[in-house]
Amino acid sequence: MNFQVLFALTYPRAYWSKKKATLEKDHSHLYFPEVIDLSPYVHPSIRQAQKDPDSYQYVLFGVVQHQGDKTGGHYWSYVRHRDSRWLACEDEIIKDASLREVLNCEASLLFYYKRFWKY
Repeated sequence: MNFQVLFALTYPRAYWSKKKATLEKDHSHLYFPEVIDLSPYVHPSIRQAQKDPDSYQYVLFGVVQHQGDKTGGHYWSYVRHRDSRWLACEDEIIKDASLREVLNCEASLLFYYKRFWKY
């Protein structure tokens, strides 16, 4: 069984508040790892048949966040460069960012690539 080379995870920040009868934005911190291991979610028989134990390892390479509130704001992203440094990309402004900054942002969309894949 081959897993996809890329995958994306989304975390919806907007929700309907019954109490306030309005749309709200969730500003809570979302924990997400730099490397995620999906092997615990694969059936044991499939894992055993897989020759490469690292085939379920995925590395974070992009994060989209929304800066603002429920009525407006701005989307921008963090992107991992090939040399593993992170870049903060906000329209035409591109600057260096730390991994800590990336992992602590208000993420709404995460992009991962398969750590080791063969072409």
